[in-house]
Parts: sequence; structure tokens; C-alpha cells
Amino acid sequence: MTQLFPAVLGSLSSRPVVTKQGAAAGIVVGVVTVAAVTLTGISVGSLLPFLPESVKDLNVGIIALLLNAVVTLAVSSATREPAHRKPSVAAEHV
Repeated sequence: MTQLFPAVLGSLSSRPVVTKQGAAAGIVVGVVTVAAVTLTGISVGSLLPFLPESVKDLNVGIIALLLNAVVTLAVSSATREPAHRKPSVAAEHV
């Protein structure tokens, strides 16, 4: 459920910043991250031992949520349709 948060939050505004492709990609990345870490038994501390203790103790769900948000925004910006531009005056007279 937590992995839906970035997609829902990004789609609530009057002009949504999240596309359906971005939402799907973010959710997949978040779920795969949680599944991989859970199945392998690794922790943030073992993956990144140089980080401070407070960061090493973070729940993997928070890390997956951050990755989800980054991927959601990146894919959404890459797949967003360009804004409709007003046709030029020359094009109207043709």
C-alpha cells in the first residue's frame, strides 16, 4: 500500500504531475526493492556501510518509497505530453 503514495499524491492536483507510466514504473521499482531486500535479508547498513548509523537504521520501506518517488517523477517527466501550443497566425491562413 505504501508504494501507491507517490502516485496518489502526484495525481491529486488540478494539473497532475504524475503520468500513468510514471506511476506504474515507480510502483514496480518500490515493490521490487522491498521484495529483493526482504528475500535476501540484507539491510541498508550492509549495503551502504559508510553511512551514519541513523541512516543505516532506516526501514527498507522508506528507502523503497524514496526510489519509487524518484522513478515516478523521472518517468513522468519523460512521458508527459507536450503542452498544446496555440497555432501560429500563418498556419490559420493556409
